[in-house]
Amino acid sequence: MSQTLSHYYRLLSHAAKLYNGRLDRFLGDGVVMIFGVPSADQQSAMHSLCAAQLFQGLVSQVHEHDHSIYPLEFRIAVHWGPVLMTPLQGEGQLHGNLIGDTLHWAAQLASSAEERGVLASCELVKHLDDDIDWREGPMISDLHGREQCSYWLQQLPEKTRSLIQRQIKHITALTTNA
Repeated sequence: MSQTLSHYYRLLSHAAKLYNGRLDRFLGDGVVMIFGVPSADQQSAMHSLCAAQLFQGLVSQVHEHDHSIYPLEFRIAVHWGPVLMTPLQGEGQLHGNLIGDTLHWAAQLASSAEERGVLASCELVKHLDDDIDWREGPMISDLHGREQCSYWLQQLPEKTRSLIQRQIKHITALTTNA
C-alpha cells in the first residue's frame, strides 16, 4: 500500500508543480493542492483546473498501463476562494496551516464529485475564460445552508488539452524510467 500511495503522491506532485501549485496536505482521505499562494494571478484558477485534468489523465494512464500499481479512484473538485494561513513553526522552518470556508467548500465539492470527473465551484468558473465547456452539476449546501451551484468540466480548449496530453506522456516516461 505504501508503494501505491507513494506513486500517486508523485503524480499529484508533478501535476501541481507544473501548474505553479503545491501539494499542501492530506486531509482525511483527501489531498489538498493549493494554487495562487502566496499571491494569486490571473492564471491561478486556470492552473488549478489544468492540474486537476492532468492528474486525472495520469491516473487513467496508470490504470491502463501499469498493472503493478493498485488502481485507486479519485474524486476531483476545484474551488477558488480566500484562505487564512496560520503560521506554524517546526524544525527551523515556518509553515502555514490553511483554514477557512474555502477548505470546507472544497471538501463539500469533493464529496459530491464522481470518479473520473472534475467538479468545479461557481466561484472558480467565474474566474475562467468562456471557452471551456461545462455541464451543470449538483446544488451543494455551504456552511450557512445556502445552496451553491457547481459545474462538471466537459472539455478544455483544444490547445490546453493537447498540452496536457504531452505532459501526461512526459511524466509517464519520467516515472517509468525512475
